[in-house]
Amino acid sequence: MSLPILSDKTLALQSGRKTRAQHLAMIRALARTEGEGAALKYWLSECPRISRDAVNHAMR
Repeated sequence: MSLPILSDKTLALQSGRKTRAQHLAMIRALARTEGEGAALKYWLSECPRISRDAVNHAMR
């Protein structure tokens, strides 16, 4: 029996890391509930590799 081939996304989810889409959803939720300041703090501390344009689009 061969082992299943796991995608990078599956491995990321199993290891506890969030995907880019999950980070953007969290940024969107924070911007709506806590304000843009909290969303920007989360972005800078948790996922700084996501572009500023993507973050701005998520917060709209």
